[in-house]
Amino acid sequence: MRRFIPVFGLFAIVLSACAADNDTMPIRHESYDGGVSEPLQCIPNLDGVVESWEMAPKLQQVASYIVTPPLPATATQGTYVNTEGVVNDQGKRIWNWSADDTTHLVAKIVAEPLTTQWYANAFVGAHFALPSDLSGSLVGIYSHDEQALRLHGVASVLENPPEGKTLLVYEKPIDFFPFPLMVGKAWTQTGIVKDGTLRGLSPWSQEDVYEVSVDASGELRLPDFTFTQALRVSTKVTAKPKAGSQQGYSQRQVSFVFECFGEVARATSMLFIDGVTDDPGKDFTQAREIRRLGWF
Repeated sequence: MRRFIPVFGLFAIVLSACAADNDTMPIRHESYDGGVSEPLQCIPNLDGVVESWEMAPKLQQVASYIVTPPLPATATQGTYVNTEGVVNDQGKRIWNWSADDTTHLVAKIVAEPLTTQWYANAFVGAHFALPSDLSGSLVGIYSHDEQALRLHGVASVLENPPEGKTLLVYEKPIDFFPFPLMVGKAWTQTGIVKDGTLRGLSPWSQEDVYEVSVDASGELRLPDFTFTQALRVSTKVTAKPKAGSQQGYSQRQVSFVFECFGEVARATSMLFIDGVTDDPGKDFTQAREIRRLGWF
């Protein structure tokens, strides 16, 4: 009878024979050690509340957004958007912003520290700058602590750009997002600028009135992500110049914030003038800009 020798047994015999012939032992390798993984700095707990630590800024970290193409300054028609959402049979509100097409663009946004910026000394107590428009010409100046994300004002990225320097410093920073954020919270803040500069025009004074409410929560569907428990923040901003011949204007904005991610989507309305043109309301459907967090 032929005896069957398992393959792994034969292989062991061959190795033993080779070692006996040349007295060379096989190389011994140490076990792989990948080290200890860095713990995540923030993990969403899905409690329906956004605390200060769940919206801490990450400086010099790139966030990519899918955005609609820019509209001309004279545009009167925007991009359709459903800011109200729909309520399903289970009573859950859903915003489906997942549609995408080839006309949409990618914008990369970075929170920059103020240390080397030309406007740094003008904003006492501020920590970082974020683009206030996707053209990259203006930045908003912010600080963050346990009580609030605060807006200190606006500046042009360049000290002397072709369109003229902008430096608008609020006398007192406004609480842009007072923590904690939860459905039902509402606040109004006024940012006052005196002796500022707007596109080279100085002195410039204005008041910016922010009327804000966290008015809904639900599921937000984006092209690359779905956020199961996003908060909708509705804002009306009214800019009231106190000098010069320019007329004031208002604009609506809907932002969606999520624990540990911050703002994951927003839509801004067309500009309007209170008492002159119609206010589109907080559930506006024509957007001047739509941006959504993307995976790039």
